[in-house]
Amino acid sequence: MALVDELSGVTSGGNIVLSSSLEKYDRLWADAASYLSKKGPGLVLSLNKSYPALTKLMEANGIDAKKLTFIDCVTYNEEKREGNCIYLEKPFNPTYVSIILEPFIKGDTRFFIFDSLSSFTLYQPLTIVKFFHFTLSQLALHNKTGVILDVDTDTTNTIVKAVTQACNKLVKV
Repeated sequence: MALVDELSGVTSGGNIVLSSSLEKYDRLWADAASYLSKKGPGLVLSLNKSYPALTKLMEANGIDAKKLTFIDCVTYNEEKREGNCIYLEKPFNPTYVSIILEPFIKGDTRFFIFDSLSSFTLYQPLTIVKFFHFTLSQLALHNKTGVILDVDTDTTNTIVKAVTQACNKLVKV
């Protein structure tokens, strides 16, 4: 079962969780970004790696980072927008991020990558579950694709279970 086959099986408005070991995570990230970026403009919401780290990974794998908009929730010190990256001034705030995502969901952005589910589990469980349920339902409503990346986490984790149930598919790579 190839990753491309799994991703091509997710229709617009569909959501998928892609999970891998830590050792395979960068490859999973690069393969997903490479495939999806050929489909049109996308957005990456990262709580796992900074914008510079992600663009370096993309460059090393021949992926054009200019096709994506990034929301960097890692490198926070002041809110600013530089090129295709929005840096947040504070740690992840689901309500605030939902407001930032809204014009992208309603606009031309075709897909959304959430990096990574295991990083989201560091926050208040109920708040994160509500954030994902709301965001994933908005993506479906507007025929956008959501891809949630995950480092193999404990699948009995309440957040992982709840978010996975809101998706069409869970694929372990």
